[in-house]
Amino acid sequence: MKIKSVYVASIITAFLLTGCNNQSAEIKNSANNEPGSYETNQLQQPGNIHDTHREINRQIESIPGVANASVVLYGDSIFIGLKKDARYQGSDYSLKQKVKQSMQGLARKNILYVVTDRDLYNRIDKISQRIQNRKPVGNRELNTLMNQVGLKVKPFTLIQKS
Repeated sequence: MKIKSVYVASIITAFLLTGCNNQSAEIKNSANNEPGSYETNQLQQPGNIHDTHREINRQIESIPGVANASVVLYGDSIFIGLKKDARYQGSDYSLKQKVKQSMQGLARKNILYVVTDRDLYNRIDKISQRIQNRKPVGNRELNTLMNQVGLKVKPFTLIQKS
């Protein structure tokens, strides 16, 4: 149990120390909101975080076997919650691999978490909906999501295309 705690603490520390690319969609601290709350950051490139969410959702939902997808971009990570199509006969692992392949080079993030667990999907979906509706998302809520997903899901490392 102590090893898991150390592992989770090191993952959180890595997330907090990782810099964000200006071209990526990110959530950043806003002085306009209450302390500890976050709001979406408008990108310097054409489009914004809402466009990035929609682009990723379209890409993931086009994969055979995916009924719905929800996305949260945080720090250097992408959290994707999946609802499988009822007719999908493959394994969760093969579906996650398809998502990983689809995401290679699409987003400028390095760590990908793909979740098929219904409870975690619902948490990701709830946060994603709030971001899409331009509602602030609290730092505590994002860190809780990172911890919960990090304990249950092994992340993929995405390779950036030049």
